[in-house]
Amino acid sequence: MINNDIKGPEGWWLDEKNVDVQKTIKAEQAKLDELGQDAPLMLTARPPKAASETAIKGLRLLQEVDGITDGVDLRYLEPMAFGGKFLNWKAQIVGSCVESSSNRARVSRTLAEILIHGQLEGTFGDDLTSRKNIATFGPYSYRAGRMLGGLNSGDGSFLGSQQDGLRRFGCCPCDTEGLRSDAWPEPQDMVLYRRYGNSNSILDQFADVARQWNLLESSALKSADDFKRASVDQFKPANIASLWAFEPSHKSGEWTIYRRSRQQWAHQVTLCGCVEYESKWYAIVRNSWGQNAHSGRDWFPIPLELLDDWAADRNSVCMTMGELELPDTPTIVT
Repeated sequence: MINNDIKGPEGWWLDEKNVDVQKTIKAEQAKLDELGQDAPLMLTARPPKAASETAIKGLRLLQEVDGITDGVDLRYLEPMAFGGKFLNWKAQIVGSCVESSSNRARVSRTLAEILIHGQLEGTFGDDLTSRKNIATFGPYSYRAGRMLGGLNSGDGSFLGSQQDGLRRFGCCPCDTEGLRSDAWPEPQDMVLYRRYGNSNSILDQFADVARQWNLLESSALKSADDFKRASVDQFKPANIASLWAFEPSHKSGEWTIYRRSRQQWAHQVTLCGCVEYESKWYAIVRNSWGQNAHSGRDWFPIPLELLDDWAADRNSVCMTMGELELPDTPTIVT
């Protein structure tokens, strides 16, 4: 028998006590409409960039070791860059899923731009524990999205305002002078995280630094084919916010395959890629609830046709993490 999974904090809404689902969805749509009016070019997918065949071959060789026979799972850019190891992401501790999933997607896209596309830019650091962190400081971007979403208490945010925050306020490197935290890239102190999330002081203090690096592109996805093109052909992850919940369904090879649950999660997760495994295509979903949250992993596969239903749901919002403005000096050498 497959055990039920760990359930962590959510946060795609005003706060976790809000049960007015339609209010959440209406507010999200308003943020997306506003973003579309302010920055229509940002929401337009850019043409595919040139890609290194050598790097793609290396990525697929790593995937093949784990039984993946086709497609792209952008998580495997981590072992390409970090000596064969996946990054050990800290679990989300408050209702910060919109930022927690976004940070994971930003790191995947950062590595894609450097390793796959060979862009002459670098990372903010070379680990996931110290202030020289490849990820940017979570609470800064979390507050930017919450501020633009009009949220000043509790937890949670909206995907539209999160993307707009990355466009307008940028990303704050963990080693920015004056930044304080008990852990990087996300505090593990709930009081501290919520204080950052409910005050503009972090934006006021660090925006001049953070605005140097921002999100340039984020297009909407409405189908599994949309995401397959984005991830496999353009090496772009995505984030999806919805009311969908998932649970283990059955085994296929070494994988536990997931299905939609009757529960609801007001939650956002990362879509890492589309791959073929055991002669069937799956979408890889990465969650922010910890390394062992899903059958001993921080990710789970769903059949590609299930992603088609999920992305097409009028109450779901799915957007790519596209082109990023990154530091000028490369720090990863292949």
